[in-house]
Amino acid sequence: MRNLPNRLRDPFARGRALFIIEAALEYFISILLTDAFLASVTTRLGMSSATTGVLSSFVSLGCVFQLANILVADRRPVRRWLPWVSIFASCLYALLYFLPGFALEDGLRTGLFAVFLLTGRFIANLLAPSKIAWQMNLVAQHERGVYTANKEIVSLIGGTAFTFAASAFLDRCRERGDVSLAFPVLGGVILLLAVLNTATLLMTPEPAGETLSRRGGLAELKRNPVARRLILVSVLSSLAEYVTVPFLGVYKIRELGFSMTFISLLTLGQSLFRALVSRRMGRFADKMGFRNMLMLCYGVEAAAFLCVAFAVPQNGKIMFVLFSLLHGLAYAGINSGSINLLYDYIPRGKCPAVLAVKATAAGLCGFLATVAASRFVDHIENAGNMLLGMHVYAQQAAACISVFVVLTLIWVLKTLNPPAASDIISTDSKE
Repeated sequence: MRNLPNRLRDPFARGRALFIIEAALEYFISILLTDAFLASVTTRLGMSSATTGVLSSFVSLGCVFQLANILVADRRPVRRWLPWVSIFASCLYALLYFLPGFALEDGLRTGLFAVFLLTGRFIANLLAPSKIAWQMNLVAQHERGVYTANKEIVSLIGGTAFTFAASAFLDRCRERGDVSLAFPVLGGVILLLAVLNTATLLMTPEPAGETLSRRGGLAELKRNPVARRLILVSVLSSLAEYVTVPFLGVYKIRELGFSMTFISLLTLGQSLFRALVSRRMGRFADKMGFRNMLMLCYGVEAAAFLCVAFAVPQNGKIMFVLFSLLHGLAYAGINSGSINLLYDYIPRGKCPAVLAVKATAAGLCGFLATVAASRFVDHIENAGNMLLGMHVYAQQAAACISVFVVLTLIWVLKTLNPPAASDIISTDSKE
């Protein structure tokens, strides 16, 4: 066995490497569809801030579309159809950057922008559970932690470099007054990334003999209380994040007086620290289990929100340096652990349907949490930053709610019994 080539000892090693590349390429495309990049296009099209905000809110709801994956969960082989549907979505994203150059009425361009963006998001989220299942079938059960950590490290480091390069290019075009040139170039970059992404998917092998069952996945939710508890974990995680994080940007600038340079350094430091510790978290998960790893990570996340709860103008920089590092440390495990936890308890063939329901519930609850929290934040600010007779900033109060939600989440995780080997072996063949 020692003399066998690597491809014979591990026939799926190449597939795992290709999926790491695919994830990075997909992440690069998503970078061009968020924050300042998306706002640059909408501003060029003459959209108002309110319209841009509404479109961004719908984008955050994109994971709700994953529920539609139940309709295609049992279509195999996935490699025959998924790459072609995926590149169609990416072409729609590229069209967003070509729209400013089209000689159309503003109203029509705005309508087309919304249609292209939301259709692309629908398709991307429709494919997500099937793509995750394809990827996980290439990874041995005891290696999922290190593998997903490696995948995240490549995406984070590559994404940081890609963001700086794209931002510098856009800024340089603005300085020269050539913004009209920048958009088609970035659209062409999306098309190039889409072609490379599709090529990696077409070259990735798909393990045979794994039966995906949409009926079995839905039945698993009905009869298995553990599956419902796993969905509750994702919902609570989403609630904790979206009650506080969406409001921190304004807090850093307005109340704490941070410069954009300092905010950028916080973001960069968090990404690099997260990449640095991701592999260690993966090893810990492979050795101790994703349940135990997530309990540790959510404990760190509670400490991160506690830093925000105590952040005031006098100590703001120190507290947000701590928050950024702790938040990065926590999400080094949370980001991939939430999916891997599902594969610890649910038979693989039933995971796509359960993943779709989990993402839908978490996304919808996160969006509603932000809407509700915005009214809470407005109430405190309109009262002169007073709550129950105490002077407190709205973001501090929201962070206290997040701490409580995270502690509740840890308790829910603690009620789960560690998965036995028999719990994570697919039982599809028996059905």
